[in-house]
Amino acid sequence: MKNSERRRHLKRCAPGLRAVHNGWRSRRKFPSRISKLSELHEGERDAIALVQQIRADALIIDERRGRQEAESRGLVVIGTLGVLVTAQERDLTNLVEAIDRLRQTNFHASPKLLSLILERL
Repeated sequence: MKNSERRRHLKRCAPGLRAVHNGWRSRRKFPSRISKLSELHEGERDAIALVQQIRADALIIDERRGRQEAESRGLVVIGTLGVLVTAQERDLTNLVEAIDRLRQTNFHASPKLLSLILERL
């Protein structure tokens, strides 16, 4: 699925990005059946397995290897920045302020990507 298709799909899913399931906060253990999945951190493994189990519309994940594994399984993937862009498009947040706040944390995104996002405003 191309990025433009993902964005259209996610716009249909929002608000709330129906990826969030009623029991999403509960801690669940999922068996790792595929070796590449076992190479990921526990949180990424569990998130991918949960999204597959509940057939969620999308997975919110930032870690590159986790994103690649999820996409290889045919899952729709959106990152933190994608959520913020969607929120900006729906007038739910100020993207510039949100990115400024992210920069004050341990969140990492390439300066080039951040510039591209901000140029589109």
